[in-house]
Parts: sequence; structure tokens; C-alpha cells
Amino acid sequence: MVRKYRRSVPQLSVDELANYEEELRQTQHFPRVVQPTSKKYKRMLQLWRDSYEWRHKDPRLCLQKFESPPDAGILKAFLKWIFDGSIGQIDEHVSYKSLKNMWYSFQSAYTRITYNEIPPAVGDDVLHVRFRYEKGKRASDTLEDGSHRYKIIPFYEDTTRRGRCPIAHFLGLAFADDIFEGIENETDLRHLHAPATNTSKALGFHIKPAKENLLVFLKCLSNGSISDTQAMTYRDLARQLAALGYRAVFRDQLRTYNIRRGTANAAGGDVSISSNQY
Repeated sequence: MVRKYRRSVPQLSVDELANYEEELRQTQHFPRVVQPTSKKYKRMLQLWRDSYEWRHKDPRLCLQKFESPPDAGILKAFLKWIFDGSIGQIDEHVSYKSLKNMWYSFQSAYTRITYNEIPPAVGDDVLHVRFRYEKGKRASDTLEDGSHRYKIIPFYEDTTRRGRCPIAHFLGLAFADDIFEGIENETDLRHLHAPATNTSKALGFHIKPAKENLLVFLKCLSNGSISDTQAMTYRDLARQLAALGYRAVFRDQLRTYNIRRGTANAAGGDVSISSNQY
């Protein structure tokens, strides 16, 4: 058996090594894609550069790392430009399905080249949710400068499916906690109108000062009351589900996994359930 030795790697200077490590820190890695998908990505990125020339701009200025995502007007004009210049195999232009697939390819390609995602719903953010008790990013986990490592996730209004709209769910919890000034329930929303000077037609809700730091999901205490300061934890949810399963006379303990898996099966059309799902 012949022993294999390592290949010699050229030694870098201190400055070269520091620059190389900094470059790696700024680099994001994505899963590899197959050749047909890679060709689609390259084609969409080239169309994006061509659209810059069509808009009388230098294409070398686009697709820079960490650049701000384009706004809704630019993206809509880009898709309209693609459609107007396309030649369909059956109709005069490409079909809606083909244009939709091109849009998905452009979103993925744009993220891979700029490290920034195009928001799933183009438009202004309507709700930012701050996770204060996520593992590793809790209020007690502070940085060297004293700031907190909160995770903030933007939510967008879904006007097509109100039952799944996160804004509607948040408003329901907000009304229950009475956090808005001058608004007590959904009926009061019908009497609100955006000022004539407000071009965006957006309504600003004012939160009561005493409610600004109120948690969204509050802990249910052992006596049945709701805490004003303690957050609901996973252990609380697991205990409540176990008690619910016990009262429903389930043979096995009811867990969050059962609900998550059952929902996924229903959404995917697979009605089969595991031995612990009843």
C-alpha cells in the first residue's frame, strides 16, 4: 500500500490571507443546480442586463452583490418588456405559464448573484414581527455593543386568501389585547379613511404607549389567567396539546408533530396518517 502525501499549497502572506478570509465571509453558498436550470438562470440574468440598456442605463451597474432589490415598477416593466419582445411557439407571445416560470427563474438567479432576495409580495412592508425569544437570539443574548440579536421578519398582506393572511391574524390578536388607540374591534376599521394627502392610501395604527412592549403570544398560567409579562413557550404548547389529547381520549400523546404532519398531508393531498395521528 502506497502512502499518499498531501499536495503542497502555496503559502499566503498575512495580508493576502486576511483578504481571502474576508472574501469567504462575504460569500454565500447555494446548492448546485442541474445544467438546464443553470442555463435558465444565465438567460434571465442576460435579459435583465439587456433591459438595463433598454432603460438607457449601464448594464455593468446591475447585479452587484448586496444591492437593494428593484422596486415593483421596475420589475413589472421588466416582465412587460420580456412579454412584448417574446415570440411564442403557439400564440404571438409566450404564455402566462411560461412568463411565470421565467419570473421564478429570475428570482432565484437574482438571489444567487446579489445575495439579496426579491420580496415574495412586491410592495411596501405592512408588518414587521420581531422574534425576541428565539433560541440563540433571546433578549439576554446581547452583542458587544449592547444591542440585541433579534430576528425581524417582514410579513405582507395576502388579499387573495384572507384566512391565511398574517395581517388578519395579527389584527385579531391585537384587538384581543386592546393595543390600538381609538380602535377596539374590526368594526371600527370601516370608519377609517386615509387622508387626502396620503398618496399611498395607507392607514397608520397608533399603539398605546403602555402596550408597545406587549408580547404577542402570552403564557397561560396554572390558574387559567393570562400573564402580562411572560411569553408562551414551546413547553407550554406541548403541555396544552398533551392535555387536549388526554381529554379527547387519544391512545397516544398528542404532539405538535402530529398536527404539523397532518396539515402537510392534507395540503399535499396525501390523506394517509402515521400510527400516532388520529
